[in-house]
Amino acid sequence: MTNKSSNQENTAKIKVQTMKGYKNTEIGVIPEEWEVKELGQIGSFKNGINKSKEEFGYGYPFVNLMDVFGKPKIYGNEIFELINSNDTERNLYDLKQNDLLFIRSSVKPSGVGLTSVISKDLKDTVFSGFLIRFRDNGKLELEYKKHCFYEEKFKNRLIASSSVSANTNINQEALKKLKIPLPPLPEQKAIATVLSDTDSLIQALEKKIAKKQLIKKGAMQKCLNPDFKDKQDSLDLKKSNNQQKSSNQVIRIIKEIKVQTIGWLRLWGRLRR
Repeated sequence: MTNKSSNQENTAKIKVQTMKGYKNTEIGVIPEEWEVKELGQIGSFKNGINKSKEEFGYGYPFVNLMDVFGKPKIYGNEIFELINSNDTERNLYDLKQNDLLFIRSSVKPSGVGLTSVISKDLKDTVFSGFLIRFRDNGKLELEYKKHCFYEEKFKNRLIASSSVSANTNINQEALKKLKIPLPPLPEQKAIATVLSDTDSLIQALEKKIAKKQLIKKGAMQKCLNPDFKDKQDSLDLKKSNNQQKSSNQVIRIIKEIKVQTIGWLRLWGRLRR
């Protein structure tokens, strides 16, 4: 980075920090009306159920590690594993709408603390001891939870609070102390809408790329056939390659925009304009 661009970036940071309507906090610059709260101040945590291997495969539904990994939301229509749980256990380890599940252990640091929000009550369903349930007191909007715990700075704070042995682990006490910026509920809904719309656009483009890849595969099979003489198929293959490259570039750009958008201050600035 040149001295000129470095100076410009520093000037921009100073301008943001002194902008009217914002404040400096221990987790960064946020709008004045937002709060900073420890997770332990706005909810409670509960480790999941542990059973011997003989108790698996029959009984009642059981949300396991892989039901959460890479899935920001559990919709309630999934088919879960079964575990032999009793009435007391199903009350103690129940899952209600708006609950959040954290992965408590992962081989890779990036996997620890991944979350999945429960979109509706899961009747007679318990959750694994490899997970931690977070149940807030109404301060967090459901759709907002899909995104706020994937925010880069929060993830960095979570990983820094983890312990490392063979795996990277997080426990209740560490999670309770983690701080998050807390917008008013209407603003949480607006933020969630922006980010969900971005996700939908990415998914639509990924489907388009998958379709183009099938077209490309068919054209390549024709082109590689010894009897291939059709110039039009060759042109179609070249066109398909160009379209796929273009779509990949668009998705990359949109994902970069989402990473920037999920930054609290940038996002709020866009919503206010």
